[in-house]
Amino acid sequence: MRRRDLDHWAREYPAIRDVATLLAVIEECGYEMVNHFTLPPSSWWDDYYRPLQQSVTEFRDRHREADAQRLADQVQREIDVWHAYAEFYGYEFFVMRTR
Repeated sequence: MRRRDLDHWAREYPAIRDVATLLAVIEECGYEMVNHFTLPPSSWWDDYYRPLQQSVTEFRDRHREADAQRLADQVQREIDVWHAYAEFYGYEFFVMRTR
């Protein structure tokens, strides 16, 4: 990953961790891992980002004020980052139990 990409995550989501790190934390906290899986990209787009994109577009049309447009720009940036980097990050679900 390029330096500017790492800078992006450090600024936008400093708590982001890779799966290996999270599995180690789960172990350190005394849990037993039952299973884990990554949410597929289609779920991100179909269920979250596509409706969000539609909402941003409609919001921009209804609210022409500069502050509203800046807010829409921030949300659009999140959508654009997902399009550019979806292969590099995702939501991981963990099923665990106490030992």
